[in-house]
Amino acid sequence: MVADPLRLGLMLAITATMVALAVLDLEHRKLPNSLLLVLALLALAWRWHSDRALLTAVAEASVVFTVAVLLNAGFRLVAGRSGLGMGDAKLLTAVAFALPPGPLLFFLAMAGIAGLALGLFWRGRTKAGDFPFGPAVAASAWSSLLWADPAMLWLIAHAPFACVPIKYTLSNTFAGSWYHSERGGSP
Repeated sequence: MVADPLRLGLMLAITATMVALAVLDLEHRKLPNSLLLVLALLALAWRWHSDRALLTAVAEASVVFTVAVLLNAGFRLVAGRSGLGMGDAKLLTAVAFALPPGPLLFFLAMAGIAGLALGLFWRGRTKAGDFPFGPAVAASAWSSLLWADPAMLWLIAHAPFACVPIKYTLSNTFAGSWYHSERGGSP
């Protein structure tokens, strides 16, 4: 039995939307505004269901979007071309709606690391200078949503398919320490 069917439904909808965005970015190098809007609304629903801190969510998303636009402008000044597409900036912003400050910082770091890894792989494989950043953002967002949410940690740790390495890894990751520091307990 699922402890929170609404949270599970939201996670499934968010997952499907992020997979669609990642595939579209890989195949067409586009992140459609319509799917980004769906993701933003799902992220706000997730946040409302989590801690109801919608004002904080909007502030975080505004900061993330502003930083993404400034990073793109700075890269354009230095390199003479765009470095971060506006679809990527909107994707980062949509995800920012869902995450509290600690997990948001974790997500942004993971997105940067995953983007760097994907970029190096992409460049080595295709010799192209630019690459789709959406899949790295989507994978980082999905991971952050799971690791930042104690209910999802519990679900993964107690699922019939869970194995000892998964339980050990999840209980000793950033999420475990975030949960302890923010909630004062263990999952």
